[in-house]
Amino acid sequence: MSIAMGMSYEQFIQQYIFQPLDMNHSYYMHNETIIPRRASGYAKTQQGYRQAEYLNMMIPYAAGSLGSTVEDLIRWDAALREERLLDAAAQELMYTPVQLNDGRTEPYGFGLRITEYKGHRLIGHGGGIHGFHTLLARFVDDQAMIAVLANAPEIAVEKITRKIARHLFDIPAVTHTPVTPGTALLDKAAGTYITEDGRSVEIGRDEDRLTLRGVIEDSLQPISETAYYASQDDEIEVHFANEQDGVFNALTLLIPIYRSFNATRKQG
Repeated sequence: MSIAMGMSYEQFIQQYIFQPLDMNHSYYMHNETIIPRRASGYAKTQQGYRQAEYLNMMIPYAAGSLGSTVEDLIRWDAALREERLLDAAAQELMYTPVQLNDGRTEPYGFGLRITEYKGHRLIGHGGGIHGFHTLLARFVDDQAMIAVLANAPEIAVEKITRKIARHLFDIPAVTHTPVTPGTALLDKAAGTYITEDGRSVEIGRDEDRLTLRGVIEDSLQPISETAYYASQDDEIEVHFANEQDGVFNALTLLIPIYRSFNATRKQG
């Protein structure tokens, strides 16, 4: 591949990716350009939906600012599977988790999240920008790909992806039988927890239930003395551990397809 010096990012992806792969409905998304059938992004307010706030596409730049269609993303997936864009060695390097300076391994490669769903290896990434929420999930060992493109940020693209994957791979739906928690159980769990990467996970007490704020926001339903699931997505679970002095001091937040977070209780 011969690359001309001084070529812009937009010119590069157009000349070396979109055109050779016949991705004729994929673009660097200039705000001013008229693109036929381009979807508008929306934001939900108390008064209803409105147009999403303006965002200069030079701000996300190479971290986003691309528009495409499901059909073009199918072409993208096929090009990778058939090694028409990158060979197997380069792709495997992209799919290798990075090792951090402290020795921990982060499930992230070269711009791609490395995870699994119900035993099916998944390489992919989500996207979020004013008015939009997306997820591209490539089940590389199954030669399958799911793309969910939504033009409202509150659309649960991960939940939709999991639902499609369960249908695709004939995976039974997750079901839970809630139990009734006692006051002491709620008090054990409530508090602020800090993840390994410094995020705050707030477990609140709202009368006879727990709430979750931080990475996601939802109320929690108990399925055992140490396990809860999210009211609006029963595949998202919180598991408490390390009980000392009448409180839990650690939790694990499991968000299938996205990632897991381990957190410890904030002291003081």
